[in-house]
Amino acid sequence: MSMIPLPETPLAAAASRTRSSVLSWSATAVSMTLLATACGLALAYVIDRNFVPPVPVASAEIPKLPVLNPEYTDRALHVAAKPMVTNLGAPAGTWIRLEGSFVMNGLEPLAAERLIAEVQQDMLGYLRTTTLSQLEGASGLLHLREDLNDIAKVHSAGHV
Repeated sequence: MSMIPLPETPLAAAASRTRSSVLSWSATAVSMTLLATACGLALAYVIDRNFVPPVPVASAEIPKLPVLNPEYTDRALHVAAKPMVTNLGAPAGTWIRLEGSFVMNGLEPLAAERLIAEVQQDMLGYLRTTTLSQLEGASGLLHLREDLNDIAKVHSAGHV
């Protein structure tokens, strides 16, 4: 008795294609992993071969850095101000909270407290006329900082 070959069913053909697809994908993944490993090792070899260890520097050769701002010395009085909260000029319902500190030269602590209160009142008045669009971005914050510093300098006659 001889066997009659059965025609291949669509299910058997799909299973055969799936098996070959999985084997093909696995072979590709393994070969890509090996290629990435080889490239990483080659790069590590090149970097390690070109590495020059840093030369230690004697402490006498290190230059001393100058004081960045000579205004902030031991004689200066540093006073942390209370946070200021106020609404902005526009848009309506927009609030701002400002925290900061004052560095003063040549003032007694009691006079400094009185001066800070006066300066903060002027700063609040200025902030109430400021719009949110004036404060947007880094340049807006820099302009705000400069304006507030100018207010403090005018009120303190150069002590702040």
